[in-house]
Amino acid sequence: MRAAAVSVMALEMFLWSAARVDASPAAPVNLTATVSGDTIFLVWAAPPTPILGYRLEAGLTPGSTIAFRNLGPTPGPVTGFTATPIPPGTYYLRVSAFDATGVSSPSNEVVAVVNGAGCAAAPAPPTNLTANVVGTVVTLTWSPGGGCPATSYLLQAGSAPGASNLAVVMLPATVLSSTAPTGVYYIRVLAQNGALASAPSTEIVVTVGGAVPRGGRPVSGTDLLFDEGVALFNQGRLVEARGRFVQLVAVDPQRAEAFYLIGLIDINRGDLAGARASWTQYLVLAPSGPQASEVRFALAQLR
Repeated sequence: MRAAAVSVMALEMFLWSAARVDASPAAPVNLTATVSGDTIFLVWAAPPTPILGYRLEAGLTPGSTIAFRNLGPTPGPVTGFTATPIPPGTYYLRVSAFDATGVSSPSNEVVAVVNGAGCAAAPAPPTNLTANVVGTVVTLTWSPGGGCPATSYLLQAGSAPGASNLAVVMLPATVLSSTAPTGVYYIRVLAQNGALASAPSTEIVVTVGGAVPRGGRPVSGTDLLFDEGVALFNQGRLVEARGRFVQLVAVDPQRAEAFYLIGLIDINRGDLAGARASWTQYLVLAPSGPQASEVRFALAQLR
């Protein structure tokens, strides 16, 4: 009787264990690995049933595990992971899914060989650079541009399109919040990866003080003309840019920064008299403006 009881208990345990296995989620499939320098990019396909997350395992030999990481709980089907920096070596990787009932069997195993050379190309330029101005506090945010991962970002701020005479700041993240004096700022961000740097992001114009922030009112026609002029200037289309700024000051003759930019364009085109007239008007409108000292110095050289 004792042997029979033990056999019944073993059978019940076996059936309970089998039920647990059957209830676990299906395994992820189509795991792939791409290596760039010391970074491994993993992508896989989600199982067909709802899950809570994934378990990523890595070993130095097939089927072994020297490290693992749980990815989740997740609000949706996250099917990728970037691991960096990874020491040189050969790694065997697989991923499992888990839910409240348990962990699935592993996906297919992939091999990733890391040679430690680092990413061989510069990152792509950052995207979606935006600014939020509240009083004198400016909050800048942007998004990574892709390609080789960025290790830091270089923010440049200038008093004219393309200039960086007001600030050059290295940042570890994609956000900066800081106070700034009243003025107009031309801002762009570059992504860096070691000694390599991307091209700059799209430049934005940020006005601090002296005007209602863009976020607080509808964009006016003069704002659009100004932004179009700046964009054309950045593209080297100086005649068209000057036309936009001339249109702007005809509608709003108090727009000091437009006179500054007209003068800058005239200098580039060799029209010294035009530059002198525009910059003189800038000083009349903004004697203490952000470009005032620069303009006074330039006018002194033109005499």
